[in-house]
Amino acid sequence: MVHCMPPKVSICIPTYNEPKYLGKLLETVFVQKFPDYEIVITDDTQDDSIKNIANQYGNKKLRYIKNETRLGSPENWNEAVRHAKGEYIKIMHHDTWFIDDKSLGEYVNMLDQNPHCDFAFSATLNEFSSINETKIHAADENQRTLLFDNPDVLFTGNFIGSPSAVIYRHSVKEGFDIKLQWLVDFDFYIRVLRNNRDFVFCSKPLIGETDANKNRVTNLCSNNKQIELSEYLHLFKKIHGKNENLDLYAPVLRKLFIKYNIRSIKDLDCLGIDRPEPQNYFKRLILISAFFGFKMATKSRIKKILKAFIKFNQRI
Repeated sequence: MVHCMPPKVSICIPTYNEPKYLGKLLETVFVQKFPDYEIVITDDTQDDSIKNIANQYGNKKLRYIKNETRLGSPENWNEAVRHAKGEYIKIMHHDTWFIDDKSLGEYVNMLDQNPHCDFAFSATLNEFSSINETKIHAADENQRTLLFDNPDVLFTGNFIGSPSAVIYRHSVKEGFDIKLQWLVDFDFYIRVLRNNRDFVFCSKPLIGETDANKNRVTNLCSNNKQIELSEYLHLFKKIHGKNENLDLYAPVLRKLFIKYNIRSIKDLDCLGIDRPEPQNYFKRLILISAFFGFKMATKSRIKKILKAFIKFNQRI
């Protein structure tokens, strides 16, 4: 009996509509000079548009899975990984693509040549369709140093990029948190790098990404008050207890409270958002945010906020 060896890398493509982008991505996959890969497509689309694109290629390396019910992001990502057989996982969103025919091999080499690392990422070539410009997104040396010292620094901003810029070992066994959409990649990277802080970075952009896809999670979540507040506070609740330096999170949370005019715990309660611990720190942060965020404050309002803050400080 012949036993087929598992592939070196699984290219996991979670899809939802936009078949034209999938076609472009697959064209860049099939020209890769690194041959030891499989393609796993999981499909949340109601019609057969994605399936028809997949069937056009008839490639033995490609497996297409139609989700019985729509899983949504990021559970569709998890589903693709669950079907993967490779030693390495390379997620590719279907509005991204490999820059050239050596890109996949360069991703694989980063982990092959660094067996102590579980995680690697590259720069990304971002395509801004509205202004017809491109820009390279890459973590600078200072950001990489901060990331190694404390992965929680990603709470302040995602300088790694989308999951398409990443490759990791299947043995990591971390999934994407289905309670998140906007910050799901931040959370995943933090958990992976907390377990093993060693990572590899390639300053050369190995993938391209476009903002033209109307179904991008970024487009759906950006400037959404409910999503931004609930997800940042959910992530804060998950990670702050393992890091005593609460000052790392304060500027981000304070900026959000100012942006969305959060001046009391009741404001969050009205939105149905859980209040994370520690309560003293959190209440103090809201009071500070209320003071600095009140641009047109009357003197009486300012005095009221300052009085509440002083009184609060005296109790803790």
